[in-house]
Amino acid sequence: MTFIGRILFEIFRFPLVFLWKLAGWRLTQDAIEDDKIVLTGAPHTSNWDYLHFLMAALTLRRKIYVTIKQELFFPPLGWILKALGGIPVDRHNSQNLVDELAQRLRESERMVLLFTPDGSRSYRPYWKSGFYWTALEAGVPIMLGIPDFRTKLINLDTKFVPSGNIEEDFVMIRDQQEKHGYGLYNEKANPVITRDAYEAQIIEEETDISAAKITQETRELSA
Repeated sequence: MTFIGRILFEIFRFPLVFLWKLAGWRLTQDAIEDDKIVLTGAPHTSNWDYLHFLMAALTLRRKIYVTIKQELFFPPLGWILKALGGIPVDRHNSQNLVDELAQRLRESERMVLLFTPDGSRSYRPYWKSGFYWTALEAGVPIMLGIPDFRTKLINLDTKFVPSGNIEEDFVMIRDQQEKHGYGLYNEKANPVITRDAYEAQIIEEETDISAAKITQETRELSA
């Protein structure tokens, strides 16, 4: 960024950050030191969440990139979204999205890539894991961005390098999310569990129910 560009950025940035902080919002970190990193934003339960992460990015003086459905990239809205870090994606044809995002990270000199693992503002019984596999493939760390709407605090204290054992890493992620996170509509917050682990739980529960039914029927026949 040129000298003039930095001045214009600060003129734009200062009043927004000032008002955000005046409203009571704070960050636990003053900077994101890593040039390239995957950042999560969860719990994600309202349209206000992205605004707060945008304000956090301005506070940290970092541009945050985020995937947005390509249908929204029409002029002039599309120009604004791209300027703010929007990456257009085809949600109906996203088989190679992890590979494409990992490639973007590898090729970039400096990039903070934000994911909302909840997937949507509506409740679902597990997290989407694209953020994890993107970071692993790109060879970059993951930072958990955990907003608490009760205290108006965004916790950025947890950073780790994915091990490749997603279930083991999710134990730590779940602990931090439960400790620090609280959404604006927290009843919509999604359980911090992988889809595979969730489906395994369902199968185990169905097996237990079937076994209980067989046991009960056997007792009734023996009576």
